[in-house]
Amino acid sequence: AEVPSTRAGGPTLSPMEHCARTTGWLNQGSVYGSYTLAYDIEIAGTFFTRPGSRRLALYQVPVATAAAALGRAPSDTTLRVNLLPPGSEYGDRLNQIDFRIAKVLTFGGAGGNLRASLDIHNLFNANAVSRERFGIGQDYLLPIGLQPGRLAKFTFQYNF
Repeated sequence: AEVPSTRAGGPTLSPMEHCARTTGWLNQGSVYGSYTLAYDIEIAGTFFTRPGSRRLALYQVPVATAAAALGRAPSDTTLRVNLLPPGSEYGDRLNQIDFRIAKVLTFGGAGGNLRASLDIHNLFNANAVSRERFGIGQDYLLPIGLQPGRLAKFTFQYNF
């Protein structure tokens, strides 16, 4: 059975005993909220949590070994076998908290207002691994992607 490849180079083979497999529930969730304080100051927050990416353990099968097992030359020149049962291991859980504070400034007779905001994404600067290398060898589970770091953003919106 073939499963989608994790990087360029063709399909990844999965042993037959991994084909009829069920996995447990993956929990994810989000909580959003906002509140307007005195003097038109608004605060808002977001928390979300997601499971990490599914882990693989890819073994590169030499073409000669595959040919001996098949009794013929394989049709692909690159054969990789996933040694982990699908859905059995996952990477770091991604948890993130975002925060916003805003102030609405009203101008006397102009009829418009200005909304100034400060957004801080990933407030506690979590650094969960979002992508890893799955090839068996020295670089197995080497991080190649991290959760984006803390980010602050100022915005101004004029309403008329």
